[in-house]
Amino acid sequence: HITSALETLRKRLLDLTARNRLLNFPHTKGASLRIIDELPNQLREVLLAEEELRFLPVPEPTRQQLIEAGYIEIDPQTGQERTLKKDPKADEWARWLGLATGYDLPEQSASQEEKHQDQAIQTLLFPYELETRLRGLRTKAETAIEESGANILYMAFGFLEWYESNDSDKPRHAPLLLVPVRLQKGRLNPVSRTYEYTLTYSGEDILPNLSLREKLKIDFGLALPDLDEQTEPEDYFEEVRQLIKDNQPRWRIRRYVTLALLNFSKLLMYLDLDPDRWPDQAPITGHPIVSEFLGGSAAGEEEVAGGDYAGEEYLIDEIAGVHEQYPLVEDADSSQHSALKDAI
Repeated sequence: HITSALETLRKRLLDLTARNRLLNFPHTKGASLRIIDELPNQLREVLLAEEELRFLPVPEPTRQQLIEAGYIEIDPQTGQERTLKKDPKADEWARWLGLATGYDLPEQSASQEEKHQDQAIQTLLFPYELETRLRGLRTKAETAIEESGANILYMAFGFLEWYESNDSDKPRHAPLLLVPVRLQKGRLNPVSRTYEYTLTYSGEDILPNLSLREKLKIDFGLALPDLDEQTEPEDYFEEVRQLIKDNQPRWRIRRYVTLALLNFSKLLMYLDLDPDRWPDQAPITGHPIVSEFLGGSAAGEEEVAGGDYAGEEYLIDEIAGVHEQYPLVEDADSSQHSALKDAI
């Protein structure tokens, strides 16, 4: 009874629908920034070395460049200027500058590695657009930390393009490898007159997509590969590619890297409350508080109008010796105790 009640409680925390951005990530302006023309392994290496990465905008065109690119024409006799077409957007101008503008990042190669030996992240936005986007992401990330204590800003390496069923023609995109990061506002660039931002590794755990892991296990019988701080994006992409190659031939790896706002709080609690993750000598279902909460107590129960249960409230943390009478063993994840208290 207690085990089934706990599983019901856990399922309330789990969202495996298309509403979950960890399973169906929309690259919206308000919650993401896409990267171009970079190498996933190199970006991860610089981040984990605890060095700062700066963001590169597409430089705005000069008048001379617009002439050379055919946007402006100068009459050779009168010297008068005539506009031939509208000023280019950032993606159009990036192509003229020779940047690889596709969101599927280039493959690792000797020539690419030599090109990308820097600490810059290329974006597909003009300076004023980039500043606006980064300011918004930083504000939302800082607000989340202030209100909940949880970091929600991640650099997502790679996306799985998958389908709900064999009949579906709508691809969904789920991030694969997630590095928690922090954004800092820097100096004012005197040329572009915009503030620059830098990105650093937050020091927290590098995560796989936990929602995707549960979705693949429950709905498709597939086990998303494990990873740790030593796992490089390219290796992880290949592991996932081998996983889906025969099982889901329509699915594929998209080589996207995106700065994204993602919230893991409920899913982490779902995993922490998994009975299989607790030690045999101290199972979660054997905890007296859990037993009483999920199993109910014959004493003091009252039925009220509508069938709702009205019982006495307990200040759990004020019960003398509650933590000492059922301590977690040393190798148990300390976050389990926090998850247990929050769920109760």
